[in-house]
Amino acid sequence: MRRVQWVEAVGFVVSVLVVLAYLVGRRSADEQKRRFVSQSSQSHGFNAQALVRFTFLINTDIASMTLFSFFKNDIIRRYGTGTVVMDKVSEASFRHEKVAGNLKALLNPSLPCIAGLRWERLVELVEDRANWSAPSCRLFVVGDEFCAEDAEKVAEWATFWQFPSSSRLRNPAFRKIDNLPLTVRFDIWEAFQEFRGGSREAAENFLPTPSSKRSLLFNAIFTVEMSGSRQECVEVLNGLNSSLLSQTSSFVHISNAWAKEDRLDSPGFVNAANYTNILHNSVFTLSPVGHHPECFRMYEAMDAGSIPIIALDETYQKKDCKDGLYPMIQEGAPFPFLRTWDELPSFLEKWVKARPSEIDELQKRITDWYEKYMRARTLEFETRLIAEFGSLENTGSHH
Repeated sequence: MRRVQWVEAVGFVVSVLVVLAYLVGRRSADEQKRRFVSQSSQSHGFNAQALVRFTFLINTDIASMTLFSFFKNDIIRRYGTGTVVMDKVSEASFRHEKVAGNLKALLNPSLPCIAGLRWERLVELVEDRANWSAPSCRLFVVGDEFCAEDAEKVAEWATFWQFPSSSRLRNPAFRKIDNLPLTVRFDIWEAFQEFRGGSREAAENFLPTPSSKRSLLFNAIFTVEMSGSRQECVEVLNGLNSSLLSQTSSFVHISNAWAKEDRLDSPGFVNAANYTNILHNSVFTLSPVGHHPECFRMYEAMDAGSIPIIALDETYQKKDCKDGLYPMIQEGAPFPFLRTWDELPSFLEKWVKARPSEIDELQKRITDWYEKYMRARTLEFETRLIAEFGSLENTGSHH
């Protein structure tokens, strides 16, 4: 009896010690967190807050311009941890040349800024940096799908870089720069939301139709003039075995030239609603290299549960943006990679004969990888923001 009581007493003491250790550890962790935020705030002149909130504004009110948005949709909300909040998203920083060209007139020198510019615009800004007063504007996201040789001019100003290449990864000037994925275009994401029930919540919680239940074996929607890889893909498509085509359905829409106006309103282009429906009903999406191997199509396909097919062909290996998918490959992207588009017919025939469970397993591997990859890249972005700017009080007066 006494031994039982003794054992119970020892167990009670151990439990108390465990609780005390947890509380002490938690207090220590909280103190470290407060110290980090305090130090960051002191170094950058901001008020300390546990929740870091940034106001991303693109509008006509120049006085309220604080941060340029560089996303085509609110990736921060979809994949972020909540430590950084994006209040408003616009494509202006990418496409609106007038806004981008007058960036220095729009910056608020008292607040941090993020400029999502094509490299040419950033080169102009950096070369003229002695004449613009934005000391807190230190973080840049640069888009350059052509991998220009003189992009080193802005490397010291860039914290994130879109459209990577192996040549840049080997360049010491770029080693500190993280890759930021393109994600889904903002207009296509709007169509995705409508397709998935009309609300943001429904779209984000959407479970894609299993590959084995989809009506289209593949889709091919692209402009052929962009690269030799696309021309080769078209030639292979034109020569597909009639028996294969008779067993399956597909959607092929090839344009000869890129329209200068908005593609969604251009004659001969697939509109956003139809494109969305096609992606959500296709097992595979052909994604030949364009100006750069990375493209919105890849992300739109994965988001819709369609498996992108990519050829690591001569165009991929020899263009200025050589090995442009290196960050994805390094992270174990489970895409079907072909050596050339000549392998496409046998690849498709293989999957036509495969068991439904096999194609569903491949789809799941890719969608799971996609989710993990996007969350990791977004966390990197949030971490760099906090490291660069400390914490920033979000004021609602700018809305």
